[in-house]
Amino acid sequence: MFTVCIPSYNHAQYLTSAIVSALRSPLVTEVLVVDDGSTDGSVALLGWLTRLGPRLRVLPGGDNRGAHARLNELVLAARTEWVAVLNSDDTLVPGRFEAIERVARQGQAELIFGDLVLIGGQGERLGLRHAIRHNEVPWPPRW
Repeated sequence: MFTVCIPSYNHAQYLTSAIVSALRSPLVTEVLVVDDGSTDGSVALLGWLTRLGPRLRVLPGGDNRGAHARLNELVLAARTEWVAVLNSDDTLVPGRFEAIERVARQGQAELIFGDLVLIGGQGERLGLRHAIRHNEVPWPPRW
């Protein structure tokens, strides 16, 4: 039902957690990852992580082209109608896709979004950005 798209650049230390968090849901049909010219061992790690199973597909990378260009490649390669973007240094909470599926089945949703839990480099919780209001960490005023 869902494709999770992960553009990656120099995030070897976070890649395993990001990918595993996406593969956790049986509603995720595929996880697509493309490396954008990393120099930190990410490419070798992605080669090893393909052992996690056939739902993980690593697209050919190469030179650094930028996250947006890589994200466009990933979306074009997706085999499902629903696409979720995951930054390579982030993780998805358990039950995310099950909740999205329930909301999507109620109507004609074309876009669904939710809260963000901000975490630091050591995995510590920095705060919550609610999708609409009651933010512990406010959205930048210019937004």
